[in-house]
Amino acid sequence: ALVLLVSFLHLCSARAEAPRKLTLMVYMCGSNLESGYGSASADLEEMLVSGFDSEQVSLLVMTGGAEGWVLGFDPANLTINEIGRRGVRAVWREEAASMGVPETLTTLLNFGVDRFPAEEYALILWNHGGGPNQGVCVDRQFSDDMIKMDELVAGLAASPFATEKLR
Repeated sequence: ALVLLVSFLHLCSARAEAPRKLTLMVYMCGSNLESGYGSASADLEEMLVSGFDSEQVSLLVMTGGAEGWVLGFDPANLTINEIGRRGVRAVWREEAASMGVPETLTTLLNFGVDRFPAEEYALILWNHGGGPNQGVCVDRQFSDDMIKMDELVAGLAASPFATEKLR
C-alpha cells in the first residue's frame, strides 16, 4: 500500500509541475466599457462558460482601469485573476496602478510566465484602441492614461517575451 501511495504522490507532483500547453493572459482595462456598460464583466462570464480545457490552458485576466465592476472587483485594486473550472480566483492583487503604463503590462507578463509556465503564451489587450498615433488601454482611473505604441514595445521588451525563446 505504501508503494502505491508513493507512486500516486509522485504522479500528482509530476502532473502539477508539468507545464500546460498555453497560458493566455488578458490585459483587461475596463475603462468606460465596464464602468458604463458592464462589457468586461460580460466577457468574463463568457470565458467562464466557454468550455476551454483548464487542464491544458491557464487563463489569466488582469482587471483594472474601471470606476466600477459588475462582477464586484474592487476598483481600488489591480488584480490578476485565474479563470477556471471553479470560477474566478484572485491570484495576485495590489493597489490600483495605471493600466496605461508599460510597467503594469510587464507585471502581468512576468507573473504569467513565472507562475503559470506553459509551452506557449498569448496576450490579449482588451479595451479601446486609439490606433497607432494614440495607443490602447485607456485607464479611466488615471486621467485616461493609455499605452502608446512605444510604451507597448517597452512593456514587451521588459518581459520574458523579449527573449528569442518566447518569440
